[in-house]
Amino acid sequence: MDIKADVIVANILADILVNMTEDAYRLVKDEGYLIMSGIISDKWEMVRKSAEDAGFFLETHMVQGEMEYLCFQKD
Repeated sequence: MDIKADVIVANILADILVNMTEDAYRLVKDEGYLIMSGIISDKWEMVRKSAEDAGFFLETHMVQGEMEYLCFQKD
């Protein structure tokens, strides 16, 4: 049995984030959030595409220095 979460937060390497987005989509509740941070600027598009391909939509994108923050929501 899978327990669904309202929010999943991940601050790890972009390559790992890409590999976990489908599981995150399955485990987050409808209208829940996936928040990813600590993404280096040259990899944020790869992470965004992976999350959107899994079914999330990008709600917020913030940049602080060379790091990116992405907040996705599940339909």
